[in-house]
Amino acid sequence: MHVLNALFLILLFLAVDIALIMAVWIALSIFTKLTKLRYQIPFLALATICTICCVLVVFIQYSIGIQPERIFKRQFGFEPPLTVRFIEARQYVLSDYGEVSMEFTTDKSTLNDIISRGMTRRSDIGQKHHYTRSFSDEFSTETEELYFNPRTTKVRYFWYGID
Repeated sequence: MHVLNALFLILLFLAVDIALIMAVWIALSIFTKLTKLRYQIPFLALATICTICCVLVVFIQYSIGIQPERIFKRQFGFEPPLTVRFIEARQYVLSDYGEVSMEFTTDKSTLNDIISRGMTRRSDIGQKHHYTRSFSDEFSTETEELYFNPRTTKVRYFWYGID
């Protein structure tokens, strides 16, 4: 994850730098009226590189956050069993902030495997069981919250990390 985060930041800063260079180039072109083709080629090359970098940044960020099975395994340390039916899973990590949210249905056995990693039960909210855990593995402060509705077997899980 740290490698992807570093790659994302490098591409992001590269895209911003190229955008600034392009802005300066456009300003110089307007003020000095450089309209010959030989002056336009570097501008077109920079525009192409900037477009490619932006597409890569979006692709990397999007591809990390759309695979529920990978997110589940990363968060809980085991493959999702057959009893897990994903409704939604999102992951966003950038530099000093990250968040994960998952919504799925499962059985009581899988829920026990998840909460046995150190989550403690808090006072219930209506019909839902509320579990939480605070720790510090990859970020300075990390918090997990899990809500389980035994009537529908629906789980809502949230993780937040802040440096």
